[in-house]
Amino acid sequence: MESLYREIDELQAAWKARGPFSCPHGCGSCCERFEPDMLYAEALYLACWLLDRRPDTAQALLDGTYAAPAGRSAEDCMFYDPASAYHCTIYGARGVICRMFGFSGDRGKDGLVRWRPCRFYPQQENGSLGQASQDELYLRFGAAPPVMDAVMRQVLALDPENTQTVPLRNAVVQALGAAALLRELSAHSGDTHVPPQGAA
Repeated sequence: MESLYREIDELQAAWKARGPFSCPHGCGSCCERFEPDMLYAEALYLACWLLDRRPDTAQALLDGTYAAPAGRSAEDCMFYDPASAYHCTIYGARGVICRMFGFSGDRGKDGLVRWRPCRFYPQQENGSLGQASQDELYLRFGAAPPVMDAVMRQVLALDPENTQTVPLRNAVVQALGAAALLRELSAHSGDTHVPPQGAA
């Protein structure tokens, strides 16, 4: 997952360098009234990240005592912090949909890439382009954004047994249980006790 996330960053950096589009500073609107779904591979990466970087949060999620940041709506992402300028409290481990929102395209019925700027981009940028076809993208910017379904196919290939997305709040708790157990087993794997000869 980490390698794929780096690849997403590189693809998006190349796309962002081609056009004038950028998120308004401190926006966070994509986290409001939205709960992302995740594949198990994404959730497991997030779970490991939480255990390493936010162990208190991980434990609270496992215990059922997790309290989402104050000031958020019940419809907002559980990890959205409206009081922070950066908003996302799991930014380093956020899922694919969160990474690609606004800077990825999809494919139309003709199989060609299309892209629509985020409605929260500054008005003068948003007004300059509606949904753009692949031809228009190459004409205006000489490139097209990364395509969401191509990235999701790579995630699915990491764990072909788990192909259903699950709401974040459920996915992360399920994955945390598995990751915590694996971590505990790994920590004790060197503790194999060999009884002395002749011991019962």
